[in-house]
Amino acid sequence: MATRSSTDISMFGGATNITNTSGSVPSPWTIAFGNATESASINVGETPQTGYTFLSGSCVTSLNGTSTTINLNGSSASSNLIQGIAPGSNVVCTFINREQPGSVSWSKTAENGAPLAGSEWTITGPGTGTSAQKLVVKDCVAVGQCAGTNDTDPTPGSFKVANLSWGDYSIRETQAPAGYVTDLSTEHDFTISADSLDQNFTVPITNHQQSMPSLPLTGGQSTDFYLLGGSLIMILSFGIGYVMRRRRGSSVR
Repeated sequence: MATRSSTDISMFGGATNITNTSGSVPSPWTIAFGNATESASINVGETPQTGYTFLSGSCVTSLNGTSTTINLNGSSASSNLIQGIAPGSNVVCTFINREQPGSVSWSKTAENGAPLAGSEWTITGPGTGTSAQKLVVKDCVAVGQCAGTNDTDPTPGSFKVANLSWGDYSIRETQAPAGYVTDLSTEHDFTISADSLDQNFTVPITNHQQSMPSLPLTGGQSTDFYLLGGSLIMILSFGIGYVMRRRRGSSVR
């Protein structure tokens, strides 16, 4: 849109233009001046594509071999006023966008649904083989204690990893909570993209509780040791009882 300094100034091309696949505006705007001494002021802005946000930008005004550069303050047109556009000027504005970072969330529970604190994970990706990025994630269990864990959710057993670039990822548990079995074989895949910035595993990831160890009484040396020990105790008890009965019999006589 143009803020005209005179009623003799007109702008052609509409207030909005959509960039093509090369990122350029296919039909530039044209400003018509009533006379050679007039100047115009315009506001420029953009609506970024889904998944992108404004990073930086500038407008270069060229006239008779002289160029003036104005840095843009954001994507909003109200923030970017270009003044002093004279007849014969050529104004080229460039907006630089960046991909918005994504995030992933999941939770860890026991088989009965109770939250489990203290597990550790590895997030792998993007990339393949040795070039794949790896991020170690530890459960943050209290507000103010998330530094160094890569987990931004302070709720025990709940995870959120932010600032993920676009690409394919997988999550794998590397250490289960105390008393539970670590699932080293299962990977949980997800993708960060323009249309899917925030991924959430709505179904909790569960762990099985470790079984209690049993005594090795199924044979072998350990079984023989326990049986032999029990036999010796029985023999000693029988011997002591026999001696005591003999002594009582002798005292009666």
